[in-house]
Amino acid sequence: MPRFFLMVIIALNLFAAFQTKGLEFEWNFNNLKMVIPEREKMREMVKEAQNGRVNSPAAYLVENEVQAKKIRQIVELIKNKNGKDSTIDYIRSYWDLFPNDQQEKLVLLNDIDLLLDQNVINSMTKSDQKIVKELKQDIKKAKYVAENEIPKVIKENFWGNVKGQNEKSIVVISPLPHLHLSNGVNAKKFSDEIGLIRAFDKDFYAVSSGIIFAEVLKIMFRDSRIAIGLAFIVLLIMISIHFKNMKQVLFVFIGLGSGILMMLGLMTLFNLKINFYNMIIIPAVMGMGVDNSVHLVHRFDEFKRESILKALKTSGGASFMASLTTVLGYSGLCLALHPGLNSIGYMAIIGMGSCMFGSLVILPLLLQLFLKPRVK
Repeated sequence: MPRFFLMVIIALNLFAAFQTKGLEFEWNFNNLKMVIPEREKMREMVKEAQNGRVNSPAAYLVENEVQAKKIRQIVELIKNKNGKDSTIDYIRSYWDLFPNDQQEKLVLLNDIDLLLDQNVINSMTKSDQKIVKELKQDIKKAKYVAENEIPKVIKENFWGNVKGQNEKSIVVISPLPHLHLSNGVNAKKFSDEIGLIRAFDKDFYAVSSGIIFAEVLKIMFRDSRIAIGLAFIVLLIMISIHFKNMKQVLFVFIGLGSGILMMLGLMTLFNLKINFYNMIIIPAVMGMGVDNSVHLVHRFDEFKRESILKALKTSGGASFMASLTTVLGYSGLCLALHPGLNSIGYMAIIGMGSCMFGSLVILPLLLQLFLKPRVK
């Protein structure tokens, strides 16, 4: 009978491993925010005021016009290279407000105006005539713009309100209007494109909330792998030193690994994604799984490895109640209105329940089947 149960558990683990292929990370931070009707109305008003734009621009800090033009050149090359996959909408600097080639462009506009005489206009369709007439009116309004004609409020957008004391300006890079930078995938794409540019042997870093969000994501994924890996190694070393028996160490970690695998499989089954909030449950799940396992293995040894049921009746019951109270404590978060906190509660129930199954069902089976009783 124990071997039959072990085969069933192996099948469950294989099914869980298959399910983990569909496990996803919640990239869209908006899905983790609490929905407040008043805030949503305000967001829609801001969006309408910005002509449908749903994001904010990034900026480089530059010292002069030469740096600004070089950055513009590099950014435009990146945009053209990436084509339809580019996240860049446009780039602007203070010096774009009064370009050096204004005079040449005004002459060119005048030549166009002369070419579009009445005879040419009469030969066009009515719709084209309307467009050309509007163009000719705009050409007449065009004039040379000097730097001292730039309104103060616009100048302050690039130099800041420092009464002329600031010696540095910004170059503004705007992402595509529809691009939600609260979505980590979009934020990372935007950051990868323009986050760092090298010009004149100097690094220029783009700054914006979206760029910072992308950097936080990169650091989190890098450091979380290191942290979980180190935690596993430390646990392995400590348990190995404690038991000094590789079979017992192996069985403890098989139970723990099975519990974590089942947790990930159940998360996929219930469409629960990993996110910034519920990731903190993973170390707690690992710790609880090992804790229960250590107590059970010791109790089994105390009974000369004769009966796993005796060990379960003593240490097993205590471990179950300790784990259950922890799960019940986290389950209160399932009632939270905040989606992030809510996900912590559900992941705690699934994760700790799975690891409790690993330490109180899978581990006892392994101990009973593969550890021989000690001679009295």
